[in-house]
Amino acid sequence: MQQDKNGKTRLKQAFTLIELLVVIAIIGILVGLLLPAIAKARQYANIVKAKSEVKQIETALRAYYQEYQQWPTTTTPNLPGGVDTAVPIQGQLFDVLQANNTANNPKNITFMTFKKVRVPPPVGQAAQNNSGPVNPWGTTASGDVTGYYYVKFDADFDNVINLSSSDLGLPGGWPTISVRSPVVVWTINPSGVGITNKVIGSWW
Repeated sequence: MQQDKNGKTRLKQAFTLIELLVVIAIIGILVGLLLPAIAKARQYANIVKAKSEVKQIETALRAYYQEYQQWPTTTTPNLPGGVDTAVPIQGQLFDVLQANNTANNPKNITFMTFKKVRVPPPVGQAAQNNSGPVNPWGTTASGDVTGYYYVKFDADFDNVINLSSSDLGLPGGWPTISVRSPVVVWTINPSGVGITNKVIGSWW
């Protein structure tokens, strides 16, 4: 109870249980509306970051070619795959671009700087070669291909690179992509639908 300005005593109004429940329900509805928007914004930010990084890696590889007149894998037989095979940006290839491999980067030029991350290696890759940049979604389990950045070079110098579903780490049945470029870099958006949303490539 409290007194008014005339000195009369009156009861202080308080929230009823129903009013409290209504307020809680309204807050719950607002949170329910906000969470999908936040998730969508985070997904968009991841896509923008991945698009930026595939472009940066492609630029680094082109810079390497301009400097040495060859792609980094052409002088390294023990690098995974070869110039005509899609390979993850990790291990020795990553070290070449990071100036940590003087045998194949004798001028010790840093072509790109990414934080090294230890993640489970893709299927068929040795565990010691799994350090390298991962996309904003990362990898969750051994053999998960969605977290890596991949590269493929124009091996026959016709300025056309064909990317099959196996190159892209996608299930069979996806259409082959033909890109007019000497080098392409891509990664996979695990939540994307359709090839242009699933594959985040430097050529899009």
